[in-house]
Amino acid sequence: MSEIKNRVIRQPHLHAWLACLFLLGGLPLLLAACGFHLRGSVVLPPELKVIALQGTERNGELGIALRNRLNSAGGKIVDSPANASAILVISEDRHQRRVISVNDQGQADAYELIYQLGFQLERPDNSVWLPPVRITMRRQFNFDPANVLAKDDEEIRIVREMRMNAITQMLRRLKAGVLNNPSTSSDAPAS
Repeated sequence: MSEIKNRVIRQPHLHAWLACLFLLGGLPLLLAACGFHLRGSVVLPPELKVIALQGTERNGELGIALRNRLNSAGGKIVDSPANASAILVISEDRHQRRVISVNDQGQADAYELIYQLGFQLERPDNSVWLPPVRITMRRQFNFDPANVLAKDDEEIRIVREMRMNAITQMLRRLKAGVLNNPSTSSDAPAS
């Protein structure tokens, strides 16, 4: 008799366990089927899979960050525009800080950090695919004159984050520009 009670008691837990496993296994499939992507990820169209970069150093901060973001999206940067399906021309990559608040000793205790990224996209025949665009990012940054080294490191980290966010925005705008204005050029290299 006690064996029958144990089976009856264990069955509801088994059903709950199986339902939980089904939900945990099925949820990622449902999310993938509806087109869900993690924040920050960009799915590049074929026209943006192979890009030549102009106007910035490939091994500079922007070039490395852009290469990493493109690699994670399935794209790559090539040396020669002849081997690219698109040419990304960087016209501006700069950051600055502006004092927005001072303490009673006249020292800055808050800054506004500004990062600007300007670019345009060209086809392999050098015709304009996406006209010049400028992305501007702004962040407030509290500064402590008594802790200069830590605040300098924090400022560098914030500027890097702003650069990565601007690159993600740029890739989204490039994608939208390419999808809204498909290439008419038939000499784009196959990737």
